[in-house]
Amino acid sequence: MMRKLRDLQSQLDERSNDVSRKESKLLMLEAEKDTAVKRLRDVQEEYAAEKRQLVNEIVSLKKLKDMSQRDSTRKEMQVHQFKVEAEKGLTSLQEAERKIQSYRTEIDRKSEELSSLRIQLEEQRAETLRLKTQLQEMDDRFFDSQAKTKEQLSRELREEIRQLRLQLKEKEISAEQDRSLRNKVLLALFFVRDIYIMSAIKPEIKESNKQLKHELEKTQDLLRLEQSAHRNDLDKLSKEEQVSLEASLQRNHLRNELSEAEMLHNSADQENMALKRDKILLTDEVASLNAKLDDKEEEIESIKLQLEEAETRVAQLESKNRLQRNLESIKWEEFEKLATTMKAFSRNMNSGKHDKEMDYD
Repeated sequence: MMRKLRDLQSQLDERSNDVSRKESKLLMLEAEKDTAVKRLRDVQEEYAAEKRQLVNEIVSLKKLKDMSQRDSTRKEMQVHQFKVEAEKGLTSLQEAERKIQSYRTEIDRKSEELSSLRIQLEEQRAETLRLKTQLQEMDDRFFDSQAKTKEQLSRELREEIRQLRLQLKEKEISAEQDRSLRNKVLLALFFVRDIYIMSAIKPEIKESNKQLKHELEKTQDLLRLEQSAHRNDLDKLSKEEQVSLEASLQRNHLRNELSEAEMLHNSADQENMALKRDKILLTDEVASLNAKLDDKEEEIESIKLQLEEAETRVAQLESKNRLQRNLESIKWEEFEKLATTMKAFSRNMNSGKHDKEMDYD
């Protein structure tokens, strides 16, 4: 009986130690649970903060992307406008160059006509010189053969020649600005002088003189017209050259603006490429952050599973602990009953011994 009591006491001690160990383990699991809950809360807060930061960054980058797209569109519109203005300027310049070329062609034609007229005048001058030579020869023969009978006529002719020379001098002074016209007038005056001399000798030369005068006047009128047209053409050419210079300056200005627009367009392209690269990098970074978030979520899920497992283990341990306590309570009740029985048995034994001793006495 005592051995059984000792065995029961030993089992009770083991049960108590086991309960103490399980309680310690339960406390440790509860501490782990608290740590896991705190860690889960920290991870959730960190995840929420990172998520807010990423959302803000994504919103900022979207705004930056929209601004860049609007800026790029505006720059493309400016480049297109510059190109249109440059094309208009080039078209105007080409039209001005065509007009200048037309005026130059007209001036060349007028110059050729003027050269032809000069050649004709030179030919007429040569003819006049030839007639002058003939008249001089006739004059010499006339003065040699009839010096005495024609003295009065010679004086009149000399006076007329003097007057003609005075007129010639006046004509030369008035025609200083136009050498070719001055030469033509000079030759015409010499020719008229010779004709006047010949008219005193041969009246039939007067008709030729009139024709030559008429031709000279026509030539002078034609020369004046050609000179006026030539001056007009020169004025037109000067104006067109001024227009061409202005158009060239405008073309250079437009080219500079076009170059600047192309530089702006290239800069905008480079900015767009940089933005695209940044977008790709941002996309990669967002993907990386999303992957990290997925990893965090998986880690949180793992922690949750561990927490659930810990809670399950704690519940199991608590259930075992309650069961163990119930068993120990039952055993304690049995032990108390056994102790009570042993006490009663011991009293009965002691009472029997006492009765036997009294009988012996």
